[in-house]
Amino acid sequence: MSENQAIFNNTAINLSWNAVTNADLYSIQISLYADFSEILVQQNDLVSPSHSFADEGLNAAKRYWRWKYSTDSGSTWSAWSEVGSYWLDTDLTVDYTPLTGGWAFVSCADATDQYTLSVAPRHLVVERSINRIKERNRAGDLLSEYLTTKAIISLDFPEDGYMGHEQFREIIRFNTEVKTFLLVSNTDNGTDHVTRVWKVQFTDDPEIGMFTAGREDLLTGTLELEEV
Repeated sequence: MSENQAIFNNTAINLSWNAVTNADLYSIQISLYADFSEILVQQNDLVSPSHSFADEGLNAAKRYWRWKYSTDSGSTWSAWSEVGSYWLDTDLTVDYTPLTGGWAFVSCADATDQYTLSVAPRHLVVERSINRIKERNRAGDLLSEYLTTKAIISLDFPEDGYMGHEQFREIIRFNTEVKTFLLVSNTDNGTDHVTRVWKVQFTDDPEIGMFTAGREDLLTGTLELEEV
């Protein structure tokens, strides 16, 4: 999932990922739901590791996507890849692509208001499953259950990954002025670059301290954010 946009301001979507040696087919799924219980887009006959399509789903919402590959023309398939995500909002005036290995804050109301963290954090993402809706079909004999996730995200800036005051000022500004924003990342899992996005707020006011006595220019601490 290299160099993919995390935020799209139009419905023309292109997603790509790293090629797999000897793969002759790829399959991709896109869904509004983390459990892929309903599929927005599915394509099983891709001969290259990319897919372009028109996304006609819900506006101002997150999509989840994943891919797999075959080396025997579709007789057998690999396991699904790590799940990536993107945000579609056609009311925005710009889109956004994160830097490789980068993390960024982007305003939901104005995507031109964005800040790329100058120091990438250590991170922990906990995906909590939540029952979104249960419904029966018209005959009443089939119960469908849809799940969504609500991520809790910790961004850690330890002593060997401290930040400066400029970054801390932007963190404070997004907490106090922007309040709700899109957290974007592009991380390397050893196989591919995975682009992900969350609509978040800080769980508490950020608390960052000096690196050590007399070094007030170097700041460390952990930020806690929650998907909303």
